Amino acid sequence: MCLLLVACTSTGDFDHPTVELVNIKALPPQGYEQRLQLTLRIQNPNRQAFTIEGLYSELSVQGKPFLNGVSNQGVEVPAYGEAMMELEASLSLMQSLSLFRDILMHPPSSGLEYELNSKLSIKNYAQAIRLKKQGTFNFNNLLQRSNP
Repeated sequence: MCLLLVACTSTGDFDHPTVELVNIKALPPQGYEQRLQLTLRIQNPNRQAFTIEGLYSELSVQGKPFLNGVSNQGVEVPAYGEAMMELEASLSLMQSLSLFRDILMHPPSSGLEYELNSKLSIKNYAQAIRLKKQGTFNFNNLLQRSNP
């Protein structure tokens, strides 16, 4: 199966997977650094399964670095399927204070813009795959969903 993946990627019959942030959970802080557990959903739009050997992700909010993390957890992503992957990330006190100061001084009118950059290492794939996902955290929608 791995040979099929390599063959398909070299002929252009391999679509890049997608990575989405689905959950953030606070872990006990370590000094001036807050540790977070991120849950990412990886979707495979291909007819071949593949195994992720490693992942690096960084999240920027309002154009400022917010957090980053890595995982070497091996995850099998089925063909035309998805898998969840957890990784620990760090949030530096100085980065978060700078971001919160900027938000207070210049409140966004339509939510917070974010960018999730990920680098995937896939077993038997020669090069890392780099992905970017951009969007907006819209707090009005979140508040409406939490109120029955």
